[in-house]
Amino acid sequence: MFAGLHAVRPSSRLSEGWERDGARLYLAPALYNEALLVQYLVSRSHEHGGRTLDGRLTLPELLRRMRKGGYLTAHGIEASDQFELLEKLIDEVAGAGALKLYYVVDRREFIEKVKAVYASYA
Repeated sequence: MFAGLHAVRPSSRLSEGWERDGARLYLAPALYNEALLVQYLVSRSHEHGGRTLDGRLTLPELLRRMRKGGYLTAHGIEASDQFELLEKLIDEVAGAGALKLYYVVDRREFIEKVKAVYASYA
């Protein structure tokens, strides 16, 4: 189904689901936003920041796109803090109820640099 696919775009014609037209895949706005959120989360695990359907996104850019597309309003997601919004979005997409979100940061390379700096002063 995805062989030869070159672009994924949101479709204003579709209210749900997806449709393929040649080398393009069109997703309903809600589905597109959910795919964008999943790609954003996966991209955070890449060393230099991975790409989403809309390129490299920061969290504020992602939330702006979700707001502009009406996803937050349609799902009744409100919060003043961007990280609280992210957690509510993940809860909505996961559909599993109360999820706990943990951020894991690999600082091994940073610690090695700090050790090297301290060793040079010793």
